[in-house]
Amino acid sequence: MKLTSFMTRSAGLRWIAAAGLALGTLTANAKSAPDLDGDGIPNIVDPDIDNDGIPNALDDNVDGGIAKTGPFAGQYIGDHINNDNPAEKDIDDDGQADDSLGETDVDGDGKTDDHPSEDDIDGDRRKDDDASEMDIDGDGRNDDNPSEDDIDGDSLDDDDLMEDDIDGDSLSDSNDDDIDGDNRGNSGDLDDDTDGDG
Repeated sequence: MKLTSFMTRSAGLRWIAAAGLALGTLTANAKSAPDLDGDGIPNIVDPDIDNDGIPNALDDNVDGGIAKTGPFAGQYIGDHINNDNPAEKDIDDDGQADDSLGETDVDGDGKTDDHPSEDDIDGDRRKDDDASEMDIDGDGRNDDNPSEDDIDGDSLDDDDLMEDDIDGDSLSDSNDDDIDGDNRGNSGDLDDDTDGDG
């Protein structure tokens, strides 16, 4: 009985040590992660990256504004580049370029870019299926540009077999009358590239 008790206690201590090590790693990573407003919440999970009182999902410039609270209260922090500006390469200032494979939430609104309820991937206040939306993922390349190989920024190339919603409008390509989101219906695509894969 004492041996079983010792083994259980020993296993428990190993688990606690492992959990502590993992927590320490998470804490260290959180401390090194970008935190624009200094509120202790890394940008990658912060619902208001610049602490300007406007949630990322509604903010025209997710990573720039006058902080309302926190260590930078009353000061302008971040950049002066709106989400829809081609010069903005990291909309949510999480350290991942908007067109990088690791970027799964371009505008930092808490919804992954491939989530069915995500209807404005780049946070430019234009719905992804709106006729005026020419760059769905906000990577600076228009959706009909031959070099744009991932229109919706979901890290799946448009010609990938796993990609079933090229323009990220929540309509599967088999049911979408404008697969590549270039605002020219599939039958009206003059470039003969209805799937936008170049």
